[in-house]
Amino acid sequence: MNSFSRSTTAERAGWWLGRAWHGLLRQETRAVQWTISQGFSPSLARLLLWVVKLAIVVLLLYVAFWLALLIGAILVAAKLGEWANRDANQPRFELDDPHDHRQQLFYHPLSQREDPDPRFEDDERD
Repeated sequence: MNSFSRSTTAERAGWWLGRAWHGLLRQETRAVQWTISQGFSPSLARLLLWVVKLAIVVLLLYVAFWLALLIGAILVAAKLGEWANRDANQPRFELDDPHDHRQQLFYHPLSQREDPDPRFEDDERD
């Protein structure tokens, strides 16, 4: 073990968020004191700060909604493009009969009694 303890990234992030929170609280206290010095009542000053905070939250939610909508539209367009591209590369009908036993993996013409298969040149049936 080391003689000193290292702080983890999560701990450093927590300290940073704590300092930011306390800084915001100090700014809010300063803003309340400033509005009181301008002649507003303390309750009106706090109400004004709550209105500003609410407006900021509503604005952030508005931006987040439209950003999510834009990202969703981009994802849908990408999926539709992928679907259209995949559909264009595949034939619209099957070239081979899936029930034809000649197309199976272990097919060999010597084990079947049928017409000669042109794929096998060693088919010597008469």
